[in-house]
Amino acid sequence: MFLETFNPVWIILLCLFVVFFLISYYVITATNLERLFKQGHIVEIKTAYIIVAFITATLLTFGVKLLVDLILNYIP
Repeated sequence: MFLETFNPVWIILLCLFVVFFLISYYVITATNLERLFKQGHIVEIKTAYIIVAFITATLLTFGVKLLVDLILNYIP
């Protein structure tokens, strides 16, 4: 049953999400966002990094999916 509903596009999107997450996490850690937090709040800083990286990766993956759908469905 799983193989009947399996769509390989989801694997590609998952791989894109992971790549975008890693890139955005690396970029966010290179910035100085820790200046916005009080000194010593390491857990909050790392949580904020992960949340922002997750949101960025989600938006980028969704954007790529929409762009690919647009190219495949609307360009003859």
